[in-house]
Amino acid sequence: MIKANTTLKEIGNILAAADSVLLFPHMNPDPDGIGSSMALCRALRGQGKTAWIILDSELPGYMKYMEAGSGAEEPDEPLITLDQEILSEPDICVSMDGSDDSRITGREEIFHKGRTSLCIDHHLVKECDRDHYYIDPDAAATAQLIFTLMKEMDWPMDERIATDLYTGINGDTGCFMYSNTTPEIMRISAELMELGADTELVNVNLHQSRSLETVKVTMKVMETLDMFADGRAAMAKLTKEMLESCNAKMEAADQVIDDLRSIEGVEIAAFVKEDGEVTRVNMRAKTCGNVAEIAERHGGGGHAKAAGFREEAPLEQVYETLREEIRLALE
Repeated sequence: MIKANTTLKEIGNILAAADSVLLFPHMNPDPDGIGSSMALCRALRGQGKTAWIILDSELPGYMKYMEAGSGAEEPDEPLITLDQEILSEPDICVSMDGSDDSRITGREEIFHKGRTSLCIDHHLVKECDRDHYYIDPDAAATAQLIFTLMKEMDWPMDERIATDLYTGINGDTGCFMYSNTTPEIMRISAELMELGADTELVNVNLHQSRSLETVKVTMKVMETLDMFADGRAAMAKLTKEMLESCNAKMEAADQVIDDLRSIEGVEIAAFVKEDGEVTRVNMRAKTCGNVAEIAERHGGGGHAKAAGFREEAPLEQVYETLREEIRLALE
């Protein structure tokens, strides 16, 4: 069910009336958060706006191609910055693919300097405190909502924007393998291909380009594989020591959760990571189970088939609690 206090067209009109806009994808951004933000940023600049995407860290390596000139031969103008002072008083700040301050940790202060706040998202939430928001949990990706917004505003889409949107859709549908792959999203993807989306570039980088560090981390994590609930649940963990032994960054573990879910017979997979003083959890469900319900009990969220949370608690404590919750969920 759509949760909104406005329409996408009205959000488009608000953006069209602004001079400066900052976009805020959620922390630890995924292809949808970045792809939808880059597409909207390009569209806004095409309308003569000053627009930037504000991140709190560098893009993960597998998404670097998006900065390098996606879908075109000439290099891109920078769209992403870590400089939170690039605009001192933006007209509008937009939460992209996330709905509240907990999803933009470290960037809250600059976000609230915007005269107006917006949210465009597709994650199920109970409340949203932005001035104007449009949240559609039935959308396959936030990129789908940006596509619709641009259509309603009659903003042109070139091959770069098409590639950005295709990246977001491809990422959040698991290359069109997840249950959120609908006839509508396939039709949108076909139109993006007709507009020049570089599908080979996206597929190779998102699904066929694992770094050596990623392979090493995956091998190390799989040594902790824990199968239970009659083989219907799989869990694994990553400690700081394990990561350091592979001389890798946390982003090297981004794809492990999908490896866990792919195990035959597994219905719910969970990956528990030690990240500084915080324990992070990623969960996936296959054909049954609702991992968003589990995540919400820990202050997190997401979708029925893909969700996560973070807790300021020791890894082993979080792990054991989560293991029991997953076991009960599968009974």
